[in-house]
Amino acid sequence: MIKLLLALVLCFECSATTYYVATNGNNSNDGLTPDTAFGIDIFYSIGAGTNTFIVLSGTYQTNVIIRKSNTTIRSQVKWGARIVGTSAVASPGISIWPAPIDHCTVDGFEVANAGIMGIAYYGSNMVIRNCWVHDSGQSHGVNAGSGIISVNGSGSTSYFNELIEMNLLENNGFSLGFDHGIYGAGSNSVIRGNVCRGNRGFGISVFSNDGSGQNNNLVYNNLCYRNYGDSLLTGYQLGFNSLNVAGTTNYAFGNTLITTNGRALFCEWTTLLATNNIIISTNNGIVTYSPSGTVSWTFGDYNLAPRALSAAGPHDVISSAYGFVNPANGLYWLTGTSTARCRAWPGEFGPVDFFGTPQTNVCDVGAFQYQPAYATDVRVLDPSSYCGADYWAILY
Repeated sequence: MIKLLLALVLCFECSATTYYVATNGNNSNDGLTPDTAFGIDIFYSIGAGTNTFIVLSGTYQTNVIIRKSNTTIRSQVKWGARIVGTSAVASPGISIWPAPIDHCTVDGFEVANAGIMGIAYYGSNMVIRNCWVHDSGQSHGVNAGSGIISVNGSGSTSYFNELIEMNLLENNGFSLGFDHGIYGAGSNSVIRGNVCRGNRGFGISVFSNDGSGQNNNLVYNNLCYRNYGDSLLTGYQLGFNSLNVAGTTNYAFGNTLITTNGRALFCEWTTLLATNNIIISTNNGIVTYSPSGTVSWTFGDYNLAPRALSAAGPHDVISSAYGFVNPANGLYWLTGTSTARCRAWPGEFGPVDFFGTPQTNVCDVGAFQYQPAYATDVRVLDPSSYCGADYWAILY
């Protein structure tokens, strides 16, 4: 047995291979087929290499730790592999650590009931996609219950080049204002095509609390609503804060941000360019905060809001005729009569749309471009069913 395990470790150290993991797997297997799969705790013992682990459907009542760079773990069926934690145990559902571990991918998991963060990573060049993270981080202290979190480095070692896309983050967090749907940190990262709702902090917070700054982050095509905002319940859905570092610029475009409170978008210690967003609130929508001796700017245009925004542009659309299909069911697609239609600045868009489909232009403001097939959608995506709410299912 010892010789077999040693051989497996040596194999991991020298090769790039696809392996399988199953609820009934065994680490004495070779892991090369679904019938000879490893157990979920194989991640504790893998060596260096560019390895992909396909995790078969089933409930894994455990916390998963990835300890090596260049590791991909992927649920064979989207949300079919369920990582279910124990709220009494202060551990993330899936964690990538100790720092720094780089170039890892987590794809397609349901993560539920984790004691603290749903998915936490300590490194650069990470990809977190297609995951459903919910009801996690509800039992422990401040700043420990976000759905997906980039755990800052120290000083100048903050991370970069993260891609967080097409995830559903809902009902995560313990402490108001600190536990977000997505808590991004670092620079040159992309956060796109996510749905964040019911989290105890912001829907998405791009915040550097290690003193290294946030710069050149692109946040687009996200739907954020019913998140609590900060500790004062202001209702912020998206926020940027490049703490103590001047001269940074970040971008928010093509998002749909909805709150029943005064403001939905927050900017501090940075310059924020905000275009093509739907920003719904009961006040002027955007807060730009400059602490003493600092300068923060928000430049906005081509945004849709029910009243004039604090960072207004000449091409803004001021209207409450949003034309959503059915908000009560979570359907924020556009109808044909929406005032968001054909009002976007065509020069500001990402290479893919909300669904991950390549795009070469945009016409409509907000997270979703108008599609006739979605205008007649009758699904219930809010609240989630026991199998989630798949906003990314293609109807056309």
